[in-house]
Amino acid sequence: MALAYPTVHFRLQHDGRNIADYVAVKEAKDRLQQVLGRDLGRKLKLFSWQGNSLSVSGFLSAAPVSFPNARYLYTFVNRRYVRDKVVTHGVLQGYDTLLMKGQYPAVVLFLDMPYADVDVNVHPAKYEVRFRRQAEVHEAVAEAVRQALRTEARQPGPPSQQYSSVPLGMIREAPLPYFEPAPHPSVFELLRADSAIEDDTVALAERHQRSYFSSLNILGQILGCYLVCSSNSGLALIDQHAAHERIAFERLRFQLHTGRIEKQHLLVSQLLELSAGEMMLLEQKRPVLEKFGFDVEPFGPSSYAINAAPALLPEGDYTDLVKQMVAELAEVDASNRLRQHLEDRLATIACHSVIRANRKLEPAEMRALLSDLDTIEFATQCPHGRPVLIEFSSEQLERMFKRIV
Repeated sequence: MALAYPTVHFRLQHDGRNIADYVAVKEAKDRLQQVLGRDLGRKLKLFSWQGNSLSVSGFLSAAPVSFPNARYLYTFVNRRYVRDKVVTHGVLQGYDTLLMKGQYPAVVLFLDMPYADVDVNVHPAKYEVRFRRQAEVHEAVAEAVRQALRTEARQPGPPSQQYSSVPLGMIREAPLPYFEPAPHPSVFELLRADSAIEDDTVALAERHQRSYFSSLNILGQILGCYLVCSSNSGLALIDQHAAHERIAFERLRFQLHTGRIEKQHLLVSQLLELSAGEMMLLEQKRPVLEKFGFDVEPFGPSSYAINAAPALLPEGDYTDLVKQMVAELAEVDASNRLRQHLEDRLATIACHSVIRANRKLEPAEMRALLSDLDTIEFATQCPHGRPVLIEFSSEQLERMFKRIV
């Protein structure tokens, strides 16, 4: 509640002891530091996204900041704190390949949507909600997070502080019984109002980000694995295998998402038995199946024939996989589990088809590798969440050598 009401003073007492005391603040960053701690609060970055009827805003951690559990994942729907699996899964889907398995981000996310599109009366404590169009909500949350991370994952170092002074004091929850609150600006609206002032700064930052790796001065290669480079801010070490792996993965993933995925035609079609409801759903979602590389066609009154499957998948029986995908499509338009399965295969292929460790690179190869990193998104992590580079700022180097305290 304190995260949603930064302009309200919260005090929690138990057995005569002061458990929490969050004084009212004007800036949401200050409330983040009060609730989550100064160190973590400073690392969270403001983001906002606007769709047709949805807006998503809040603060998130950029990779590689992560935790072994979801204790720092806070989600709000129309100013109400919720623990909803659709929203949570959307957040994690947005981080995709940027975090190692078993790790979770720190996120404070506010989702605003029409009140008629969400039912808040599905849980006694009001922690769960039901969305009328949950696929749309899921994709909106995932895209908002993914879009925010595109900039953060292009290069290391502290990002722009241009949003640090935007308040979240407008976040409000209506008291019971529910009623339509008086209009007030959302986080996104405030950001949009400030965008005219920030356009030049953002454009300049983006141009710098796109050329970050190409601007590095290559000093050499050590241990057969790492490129040693100098930058304007200090020293950068780049894992050549992880870098090339991310480049190959992004190019393969682009082929997947543009529908140009390679198919393997089966010598013998596999029959898929379905219920009447599954038959109807599969017929509606056949374009999605085809996008992922499956060719299916009706075969009798209650079955479909699988004639082709994605070439990325190992040979075997695909009926259970297609059936599982059909079940998932009932909840989410794009089967995220299948996409994750395919992307895991993409990551494996990328891992085994790129520059290996302990291989000496020629200067031209090093320069080409850095230039390629500037052409892709999420260049600072490999598909398994490992860092592509680690940067030491000039201040860190001076502290290490005791030049400053």
